[in-house]
Parts: sequence; C-alpha cells; structure tokens
Amino acid sequence: MVTPGTNELYVADPAAAEEIMRRCRDREFVQREMVYQVLDVFGPNVDSVNGKVWERHRRITVPPFNERISGCVWDEAGRQAKGALEVWLANSREETVRSTQNDCMKIALHVLTRAGFGVSYDFSGEGKTVNRSGRHKLTYRDALRTLLDNMVIVFFLRIAQQGGWPLWATWGRARKVLDAHAEFQDYMTEMMAEEKTRMQSGEKDRGNLMSVLVRSSEQAKLSGKIADDGAAGRNTFQGLTDEEVYGNMFIYNLAGHDTTANTIHIALTILAIHPEWQVWVAEEIDRVVGTGEEHNRVYEDVFPKLPRCLALMYETQRLYPSVPCLPRWTADTWQQISVGGTEIMIPPQTNVMVNSTALQTHPKYWGPDPLVFRPDRWTVNAQEHQQDEIDADGPHDWQSTSLLQPVPGSFVAWSAGPRICPGKKFSQVEFVSVIAMLFSNNSRVEVVREKDEMPEDAKRRVARVLAEAKTEIALKVPNAESIGMRWFRKVP
Repeated sequence: MVTPGTNELYVADPAAAEEIMRRCRDREFVQREMVYQVLDVFGPNVDSVNGKVWERHRRITVPPFNERISGCVWDEAGRQAKGALEVWLANSREETVRSTQNDCMKIALHVLTRAGFGVSYDFSGEGKTVNRSGRHKLTYRDALRTLLDNMVIVFFLRIAQQGGWPLWATWGRARKVLDAHAEFQDYMTEMMAEEKTRMQSGEKDRGNLMSVLVRSSEQAKLSGKIADDGAAGRNTFQGLTDEEVYGNMFIYNLAGHDTTANTIHIALTILAIHPEWQVWVAEEIDRVVGTGEEHNRVYEDVFPKLPRCLALMYETQRLYPSVPCLPRWTADTWQQISVGGTEIMIPPQTNVMVNSTALQTHPKYWGPDPLVFRPDRWTVNAQEHQQDEIDADGPHDWQSTSLLQPVPGSFVAWSAGPRICPGKKFSQVEFVSVIAMLFSNNSRVEVVREKDEMPEDAKRRVARVLAEAKTEIALKVPNAESIGMRWFRKVP
C-alpha cells in the first residue's frame, strides 16, 4: 500500500511471516521507534527497544515468567473466577448479567496485582491496601486501573509531553490520569526499594513479577559483565536501570490486561450461544478436576491435563486475535524475503504488517471451514488423557504438545520468533484456570433472548455484535453490554 507518508506491505504468507518475525535484529525487521516509544510510559521496555538494548532487556525480563509465577497465576485466576461466578449466579436469579466484559477486566486486573506485585483483592473489591508511606491518595489497584482504562489518554499525554506541552495545563479526565501516573510511579518506587532491601538482607524473593525482575536485574549488575548498547562510547552493566524496571513492569501489566480479559470475554460470549462446546469443555473439567468436594485444583496436577480448555483459547485467538496485525519496520535498509518461492526486495522506510487475521483464517492452512468456531480442530490428533509436560525451568514460549501444531507462521496469536510474547504461558494459565472454574460443578451460561426472539435469531444477533470487535489497546467488543447472559447450575 502506497501512502503519502510511509509505504506499507501486508503479509499473509506463513513462511514469510515466520521469516519476518525471526529476523528482528538490528538492521532487519525491527520495531519502529517512533511508534513504540509511546509505550515508554514509565521508561524504556522490552517492547519499545531494538538491537543490543533489546537483547539486554530480553535476558532480564524473561526469567520472571517461571513456574512459580504460573502457579500463582493459576491460583489467583481460579479465586477470581470463583468470586465472579458467585456474583453471576446470584444476579441471574432476578436479572440479566450484562457486566461480563467489565467483570473479565476485573479478573485480569486482580490477577496482575497479585502476580505482578503481590497485592491481593477479592473479586468483590475488598483487599489489601498498600499505602506504606501514608501519602497515597489512590490504592495501588485504583491507580493501575485508571491507567489501564485510559490508555488512549496516557498515550496522548506522552505524545503531548514529547511535543513540549506543559502537563500542568491539564484538567478533567486527563488530570486524573496524570495523578494516577504519579501514584503508580510512587508505588513502584517503594516496592523496588523494599525488594532491594530484602535482597541485601538475604531474604528470599516474594514470588511475584516485580520481586523476581528486580532481583534478576540486580544479579545481572553484580555479575560485572559489560554490554555494548550500540550507542557510541556508551557501555552499561548487564542489568536494568530503575527507569527500565518501571517501564517493563508497566508493559507487563499493559500487555497482560486487555488481551487476556477480552479473550476470556469473547470466549464466554461464544460459549453462551454454543452449549455443545460448554459440554465439551465441562466433560474434560469434570474428569480432571472432579466435582463437588472431591476436586483437585493443584496447578501441576491439573493444568497439563486440560487441552480442551486451552484449545478453546487458541480457537478464540485464531478468530479474534488480540492484535490483528503485527507491525515491523525496515528502517534504513533494504530487506529481502521469500514469498511463495519468489524473492522480493522491500525498500527502506517501509511498514511491514504481518496480517494475523488473514493468516489464521486462510483455507489453505485451516481447512474448508476456517471461519467456523470449532475448538476441537486443535485436538484432532490428541490422544485420550494425553497430557502436557511442565518443566520447572521450562521456556516462556511453552507450546502444548497435545494440541494441533499448525503450519509455522499460520498462527501468531502471541507473535513468533525471538520477540514472541514473554507472557504467553502466563495468559494461557490464566485463561484455562478461569474456564476450569466457571464450568465446573455443572455451571452453564446462556444468552438471554430478547422479546419474541428465537434461538437462532439470538445466535445471529450475538455474532453481529462480535463482528463489530475493533482494536483499541487490543481487540475489544463495543456494546458488549447489549448481550445479556444468564448463569445457572445444570441439573445432573
């Protein structure tokens, strides 16, 4: 696509997409700094930097996503889902539940506050208030929620600040966002200082992302190694600066909030009009987790044995990818790639867009029904009772071995190559834990039909609403409250 600004090339060839995402080093297909620096809300981070700087960030930001964190995510996501289910079941007795999207956002937020910083909240909102300095006006959760709910304003304020706009000259909603920014900065500063003190006194880490990230960075600094960041005459230790720790902690929250929350919301909405898929996942949940008092929710025992729940996430992401296009940039160099056996040259200063939506719905790779929601396409080769292996030191880009392995490059829900999302398994564990809790013990959900509406009409109405999904921070369904749901316990 030729534009008055920069040219754009859209790619929907799996091999080419795989090559583009694999070649992410300096002077190849990089993140465009002008676009991604807007993410430096609290500092440079693994998403906004390139080259040697990115390699340094990557080395330090990946280790926090370990199995201890996965276990924490599993427990907290299940606890939040249990609280949500209790509210939904109670509300369904007398009225229609129309808060599913917002409630999924709350679940994801509370998982992040617990796994990210060790701060727990009940689904109903009660929880620990972190105000050690005694000078905070907002709770930790409310500061983070204000930022995540207003990211368009956050980005606008960052651009305005770069352009020289005085931030004191703001009012209304923008003023509240700035106040939340200052509060969240103070919380992170306090938590980092505490973690460094704990580390110096020989205490163990607290098993959350902030704790492990700070220690990972400090240990890298202590290693005494020097890394060249690519800037002339500028060397730095292998660790992260305080500003970079803040930047990465915020990007963890930003990347893990809207994406997972909206995937859960869309999956629940689809299940509400497809009771057959509810039965399909519930069969697995009942067999693995158990029912009533005789149940097992231990992460290591249960998560590897729930491929259907994971397949539900994959199929939702296939048809409703959180990021419909993955952008790359050729910077100042020509790049050569192979597309369908033909070598093509891509000019400098070109935006290269890996089209997730097209790749993930192409009949050549997904069969004759690529637009049909069918999660069992992922389990077609799975053996009964087959389970995945969990390695305590396993990779962050863990891939289920019990599910379909699609053509490389044809499924890029978490990106691919060296810049694959470090929170990939984090999101998978969260999703599976939520589904395993919501559909245990004969819990079911249905769409509430409008007056004189037949079941097939309700399906078509819901499908139309889902088709209006658009990208904000991630893919999100507008007017989600127009879909009323009712939760109930199915009589065995």
